[in-house]
Amino acid sequence: MRLPVVDVERCPDRGLESLHDLEYSGLDLYAWFIIMISCEQLFTLTITLFRTYNKLSWSLKNTLVYCSIPTGLVLFWSLFTSSSVALVGLTLRGNVSVITKTLHVFTEAYFLVLLLFSIRLFSIASIIVILITFITIWVFSISNCVDSVTVAVSLGVILDFANFIFYLVLASTQCGNWKLWNLVHGFAWHIAYLSLFVIIHTWDVAPWILAWLRLMGAVFNIVSVEIFIRLLKHIHIDSQLRSGWMTFEEFVKSPGAGTLWGSSGPLLTINSYISGHQAQGSAYTESNLYKYWFDFKNLIVVENMGSVINTYICFFKRSSNVKTTPEDNSEVYVYDFNSPRYVRLLISGGFALLLFYI
Repeated sequence: MRLPVVDVERCPDRGLESLHDLEYSGLDLYAWFIIMISCEQLFTLTITLFRTYNKLSWSLKNTLVYCSIPTGLVLFWSLFTSSSVALVGLTLRGNVSVITKTLHVFTEAYFLVLLLFSIRLFSIASIIVILITFITIWVFSISNCVDSVTVAVSLGVILDFANFIFYLVLASTQCGNWKLWNLVHGFAWHIAYLSLFVIIHTWDVAPWILAWLRLMGAVFNIVSVEIFIRLLKHIHIDSQLRSGWMTFEEFVKSPGAGTLWGSSGPLLTINSYISGHQAQGSAYTESNLYKYWFDFKNLIVVENMGSVINTYICFFKRSSNVKTTPEDNSEVYVYDFNSPRYVRLLISGGFALLLFYI
């Protein structure tokens, strides 16, 4: 199947035009892999949002000493970036991809506004807020993407470079702040994409070079999102419950502990109403590691009166188990949050091949 998958009004850049006009199957397959990986990242980010929505932060603290990370913004920036990468490929930059790009730019601007606000540069922050609000209304109100995309992209390039420079300067004053440096690292890959984007529009080179540069830029965005996914995982998931082998005592003392599974089913629940199987949430005895992969994923576990543990499949009761407490030094295993991702990436690659050959 050749891209785009839908016949809508679109305004592709020189790189996308070259990719479409060349009709080279190798580049088309590469594009499908990029789209499907972006969709997997979108799925992972959505799961992360559901698991961490009450822990996300939306402001900068201790900016000049040891700057914290606004993880809520990081997550939504990544969501909009992954959506933009996938939709640009599927529609060759149709209206819907312009909208996600605009939301990405809006989030990027908020990063910059937060930083300026935290160091009391209110005038500059106000100018950026007014400007980004005006441009967002402009893009959403104009149905013709040819008229709106130039404004959105031009402003995005300016804001992205400014945002990167400001955070890079801040990070250079806090060399030990690894979270801030990871944020800058993710922005750097996005800046690399923007640099390729500028090159595509300024260099007079062969079409196949333009197409390759456009695909490389999409890969740079995927790398940027991946860095942010791992940053969010470390801040909000690893800190609650680490993965790997641990003692039962260590498991129950972890803030993110959920259900312990044995041969007869759930042995113990730390929380009263939780998902039955969850990476870096559930633990398994040595002979029951397979339950994570082959049991029902949508199990809901409920503990009644501290002694009976009921399991449900959607609305229907499945079984009841008497609560059992293992010895403190017994070993249990917790699957890493990335473990199911490897399977999803393989499935995404398979779908990319399937869609390419259809």
